[in-house]
Amino acid sequence: MSVANNFGKLQPLWDELATYDPLPACSCGFCLCDLGEQFQQKQDNDRLHEFLCGINKEKFDGLRSSLLSQDPSPILDRAYHAMLQEEQLQGSQASAISDVVLTMAVAPLPRGRGTGRGSAAGAGSVGRGRGGWSGSAPAPGRGCGLGPFARAAAAGADIGLNDKLTGKLFVSNLIIDSGASSHITGDLSILSDSIDISACRVGLPDGHLYSAVKRGNVYLSSHFVLRDVLYVPQFTCNLISVTQLTNSMNCVVKITKNVCIIQDPISRNLIGLGERRNGLYYFCSAPEAWLLHVNRKVSPDLWHRRLGHPSDRVVKALPFISSTCTLSNKACIVCHQTKHSRDSFVSSEHKATRCFELIHCHLWGPYNTMSSCSARYFITIVDDFSRAVWLFLFVDKNEVYKYFMQFCAMIDRQFQAKVQIVRSDNGTDFLCLREYFSCEGIIFQTSCVGTPQ
Repeated sequence: MSVANNFGKLQPLWDELATYDPLPACSCGFCLCDLGEQFQQKQDNDRLHEFLCGINKEKFDGLRSSLLSQDPSPILDRAYHAMLQEEQLQGSQASAISDVVLTMAVAPLPRGRGTGRGSAAGAGSVGRGRGGWSGSAPAPGRGCGLGPFARAAAAGADIGLNDKLTGKLFVSNLIIDSGASSHITGDLSILSDSIDISACRVGLPDGHLYSAVKRGNVYLSSHFVLRDVLYVPQFTCNLISVTQLTNSMNCVVKITKNVCIIQDPISRNLIGLGERRNGLYYFCSAPEAWLLHVNRKVSPDLWHRRLGHPSDRVVKALPFISSTCTLSNKACIVCHQTKHSRDSFVSSEHKATRCFELIHCHLWGPYNTMSSCSARYFITIVDDFSRAVWLFLFVDKNEVYKYFMQFCAMIDRQFQAKVQIVRSDNGTDFLCLREYFSCEGIIFQTSCVGTPQ
C-alpha cells in the first residue's frame, strides 16, 4: 500500500474516532497544568505511530526507524511529507533501472558459430543458421546466454501493457478542483469516446476565454470514469470538477489538510484519493482488491438447509437449480421434528406378562343410528397381552358398571384369572367403578391430559 493510500485510509478513521471520543477539556477555566495540550500531544504521537506502522517495512525501514527515534517526535505532517518524498525517490530509481534493463535487452547480440549470420527480425530478435529463429527471445536450446535479458524485456513489455489491458489509465497531473464547474483537459491522448462539439466558451479566473472543441470520457480505473470531459487545446493541465464528480458518481468528497478522499456514500469504500502537492490536490487512484469466484455445483439439499427447509417447489424456483432436480434427502429429520407440536413418546418397556394383567377400556357413543337391540353405546375391552377384544352393547351409558361386573365374573369363571390393572381415558364414565376398584385391589390408570394419541 502506498503512503498516500495508507494515510487516506487512516484519516477518516481518526476523524470518526475524534467525533465519538473527543479529547477531555478543562471545564473550570482555572487549569494551569496544560492538560489539554498534553492529551493533544499524546493523540498526535499515537497517530504518528499508527501511520508509520502501516507503511511497508521493507521499503521504508530506515526512514521509519529514524522518525521513531527522534526526540521530540516529529509532527504527523512532516513525517507524511518525508515518507512521500522517499516513495517518489524510490519510484524514480526503479523506473531508471527498468529503462536500463530494457535498453540492454534490445542491444546488438554477438554472432554465434553457425553457418550463417543472424538477422534481426524485430526488437531483440535473434537469427541463427538456415532455419533462423525470429522473435523477442532466442531459440530454445540456443543463443549466447542472454535469456535473462530477453525475459526482462518481455516482463517490461507486460508491465507496460498491464494498465491498458485492465482498463486503467495513469494521468499524473489530474488536479481536483472545487471551483471548476466541468472536467477539463488539454491532453487529447487521455480522452476516450471523444466527439466533436460546437464551440463552448470556457472562462478562467483571470478573465481569459477559451473554446472547448471536443468532449469525451477519461477511464482512470474499472470503476472510476470521468464523463463529459471538455477538451480545450490551450490548457496545460487536467482539472477534475468536484461539482460534476459528485453529480455524476453520487460520491462523497472529503478534503483534509493533506489528502482529498473520494468515498462511496453507502458502503464508505475508498474510490479515489488526492494527495496534496504545492497547495494542490493531485488525483491518485485507490488500490483495487480482486476476488476469485469459484463456480462450484451446489446440491439442492444444501440450499434446502440454507433457506430454512422449505418445500421442493420453493427450492426449484431458484434460477441456478434445474426444475428437474429432486431433493435426495426426502426424510429430512429437521423437517419432521419442526412440524411436530411435541417430542415423540419414549418407548415403554412395561408390558403385560399374562392375560388380563392389564386391560384397556373405552366407551363409545352415542350414535345416531341405533342397533337392532336399540343400543346407542358400546364399550370395548382390550387385553394388553393377547390383544383380544370384548364388545358390549347397551342403551344408557350408566350401564357401564353392570357390564364391567359381568366381564370380571366371566373371566373369573372361564379363565380363572383376576384383573389387576384397568387403563382408560379421563372421561367420567368409569367414576362409578372407583369404589369397586378400591375394594377389589384393582389399579385404575388414566391417560395423560392432552394426549389423545
